[in-house]
Amino acid sequence: MCLVMGEHRNVEDIRETYDAFAAGDLTKALRNLAPAGVFHFGGTGALSGDRMGLTHIKEALVGAYALSGGTRRFEINHVYADDRHGVVLLREQASRPDGLSIDLHEAHVIEYDDQGRISDLWDIPDDPEAHDRFFDKEMGPRPEGAPVVEHPNVETIRQTYNALVAGDLPSALKALAPEGTLHFGGTGPLHGDHRGVDRVGAVLSRAATLTAGTQKLDVTAIYADDNHGVVVVRERASRPDGATLDVDEVHMLSFSGDGLITDIWDLPSDREAHDRFFDGQ
Repeated sequence: MCLVMGEHRNVEDIRETYDAFAAGDLTKALRNLAPAGVFHFGGTGALSGDRMGLTHIKEALVGAYALSGGTRRFEINHVYADDRHGVVLLREQASRPDGLSIDLHEAHVIEYDDQGRISDLWDIPDDPEAHDRFFDKEMGPRPEGAPVVEHPNVETIRQTYNALVAGDLPSALKALAPEGTLHFGGTGPLHGDHRGVDRVGAVLSRAATLTAGTQKLDVTAIYADDNHGVVVVRERASRPDGATLDVDEVHMLSFSGDGLITDIWDLPSDREAHDRFFDGQ
């Protein structure tokens, strides 16, 4: 295993997993699956549902391969990870023997158990309807001219980050659940699990103070389903002492059943640089 400077060890493990999958080696691809690991397949077709355990997950993956006539391909764009989470940004391409095809950008959200094994995986495409129609043969193709319908949590995230970028904290925190928690990495004054609207607002204000108002978040993509959101951002900031930060990262969000944000995790591409900046080093 060869780690890039600042990368978490799970990043390389995820890359090896997807490389094995691309090579058709499911045994190697699923070597780090927890015994009760679950892959959550969306949609309404024969492959949809929560598949638990190695046997059922293999059956679903083989079924997806067969449905696409062996054409299904993943092109990995970026991988982010910490001890408990991974996010894979990728492009999925496939075609069916009947001519229907997909070419989508997606986020795969991974959770790890206490022993570092994959406990859950969710697939979140940028066009859920197109994805569902491809893997559910009963639905058929989307009618010509029909618009792409975003998941409602995408708009919730967009409004939240627009308000945050504008410095409007009250509006940015509207979608946070009463016990919503911001999980901030590192060892410095901002680190820890900040629970509740007031504490999350306070730590965001402290980040703005530490950066003298220079912190910028450029959102480049948003993915969401009923339970998760993934925000792809470039974060830039500087401190009064001259230290600077410029990293790509994803923010991983969890949603409650009523569409409120319950948890936020920050997964930067260079965790060490991110932590050193906010730890004041």
